[in-house]
Amino acid sequence: MALIRGLRSNCPCPICLVPADHLTDHAMDYPRQTVEDAKAFLKLYRQNRAAGETVLKEQSLRPIEVNDFIFSFVGASAND
Repeated sequence: MALIRGLRSNCPCPICLVPADHLTDHAMDYPRQTVEDAKAFLKLYRQNRAAGETVLKEQSLRPIEVNDFIFSFVGASAND
């Protein structure tokens, strides 16, 4: 939840990647946001800030440092 940009982002749902303008369209299935994806996007951001920021915005995520304490709630490690 700490990574999510909020209600005015492209994909405001904390669970899936439903676009903001399709939040009421329940007939479609949208990909789920995963810890693995978030970690990959953060890794890209650390390697290349411009490219990483673009990807993070598309996924409605913030470029914050996430430690093992936060990932421990979902059974993952920040260093995976």
